[in-house]
Amino acid sequence: MFFLVFILLVCGMTAFDWWWLRCAFLSRHPVWAVLLLAFMLALLLLPPVLRHTLGKYTILRIMEEASWIWLAWSFWLAFCFCGFTLWNLTAKLFGAFHLSISIPMISAWTAAWAAIALTLLATIWGVVEADAIRVKTVKIASPRVPKEADGYRIALVSDVHLGGAATWRRLEKTVRLVNATEANLILSAGDLIDGKSERERQLAAALDSMHGAAGCQKLAVTGNHDVYSGLDFSRQCHEAAGFLLLDNAGRQLAPWLWIYGEKDPASGWHPGYKTSRDPVVPPHAWPTELKPESGVFRLLLKHRPDGRSAVFGEQAVFDLALSGHSHGGQIFPFNLLVRLQHPFTEGRLHRLPNGMGLYVSPGTGVWGPPFRVLARPEVTLFILTHSDAMSCDNSKGGETP
Repeated sequence: MFFLVFILLVCGMTAFDWWWLRCAFLSRHPVWAVLLLAFMLALLLLPPVLRHTLGKYTILRIMEEASWIWLAWSFWLAFCFCGFTLWNLTAKLFGAFHLSISIPMISAWTAAWAAIALTLLATIWGVVEADAIRVKTVKIASPRVPKEADGYRIALVSDVHLGGAATWRRLEKTVRLVNATEANLILSAGDLIDGKSERERQLAAALDSMHGAAGCQKLAVTGNHDVYSGLDFSRQCHEAAGFLLLDNAGRQLAPWLWIYGEKDPASGWHPGYKTSRDPVVPPHAWPTELKPESGVFRLLLKHRPDGRSAVFGEQAVFDLALSGHSHGGQIFPFNLLVRLQHPFTEGRLHRLPNGMGLYVSPGTGVWGPPFRVLARPEVTLFILTHSDAMSCDNSKGGETP
């Protein structure tokens, strides 16, 4: 159902773009106009439809990437054309009521060239920003962190999406930035893998060179794309990358530090996968480490940023929950729509009413179109310190050379 709605929306968006382009350039050439519409729809729909229905690449990977790029272009063109449509409607409204203010109409030719120019500008910006990965530092003080553990460092990556849109250059930079943090713990908040080919396996193997300080552990949870890529294959890739996959499992990292990783339910619309939700564990059956009186610092690692535990329910309170999934919308103005579904803003630490901290990573890689616009990717470095009261400092951070 979701996939059908998505197809209808993108087809409508493409038809809207085509109408403006036809009026601007092909109003006297109906045959070429029809061919243009057919080409736009084929480029947009053919690769994802084939992959969705058959569950694998059936044409060249470059065709699927071209389809995702065109989807971004269609979105940007439609956004511009909506603005020009509203402008012209306002101009007509002012004219109909004979108001003293005169607003000139914008011709289809002018609007089309302006929209194309803005789309090209967004494309250049998007390519540059997708590679502008930074290290952002968030300092967290808690009485559950003992004085001897002051300065404990956790590096978080999320939504790396080792797949068609991933590049070796971006991957090497991610590894370099994480290694420079000298973290005591490296975490992946899901969607590490996004594909089923040998290329994804090779990209994952390159992450084995990602390391931290001596004794550093690398832990991960699945995201929806890890499930779509096949759980067995994703587990193999995580192992090749040096990550231990937590699948609804807890792990004692230090006498004072405990982490629980929740598997992704892989909801809904993808073929062959159904939403799977295990029964909620009642409080009397919680592990000792989760209970407040345990005195340990409790970490929750899960892909979706809903600020709750699907395993232990609403009553469970972790000191810090780390998630990803939303990409910060990835490209403007799509990020404005994403926040309707994911209200927790990415890139800052939220203090929830129950006292739990929630940080939503904007992601480290890209999915679909190889662009990021006003959604800069990051590696997040959390520095834990001892304090008599829980507090945090969201610093902007910067790039590590």
